[in-house]
Amino acid sequence: MSEHATSSHGFTSDIENRMVSHMNEDHVDAMRDYCAYANVNVGNDDPQMVTIDQLGFDLSVSGKRVRFYFKEKCSTPVEVRKALVELAERARM
Repeated sequence: MSEHATSSHGFTSDIENRMVSHMNEDHVDAMRDYCAYANVNVGNDDPQMVTIDQLGFDLSVSGKRVRFYFKEKCSTPVEVRKALVELAERARM
């Protein structure tokens, strides 16, 4: 797949890679909160985002891949951001 090819869930690999890198570099705390909210034990490890698409995202947690789904399909990166923020807010209540 070329760096600009579109995945089966609508984002180019370049856009997906930027979203994943941003989450892994700047929002590990939010990903830990997502895991706590879903009762996924992270132990002392930091979760790492491995993929994101219009339907949700996958985290690598202690060597296991865990899928999280958005409430609604996201058609743009802006909608993905809103969905991630909403999930973080719910997780921190």
